[in-house]
Amino acid sequence: MSKEVKSDKGRKKHIKTIEKKIKKFEKKGWKPDGLKKELAYAKGEREVPSFRTGYKARSIGEMRRARAAAPPPPQEAKES
Repeated sequence: MSKEVKSDKGRKKHIKTIEKKIKKFEKKGWKPDGLKKELAYAKGEREVPSFRTGYKARSIGEMRRARAAAPPPPQEAKES
């Protein structure tokens, strides 16, 4: 069994927890959109995105921005 796949018991518990949070959010008048998305992932109704999210995406973005902001390397002058 791989680490990516949760046991059936753990998956069901995760689903129940998310459902409780959705009810709590709706009762308080908050938007449960993110929780509903997570619930769809947990139930297998929606596929988890293959791109990186969160901390990893941020660090990759920062590296790309740093490279773009850096001055280009000096080029040798051409003799004519």
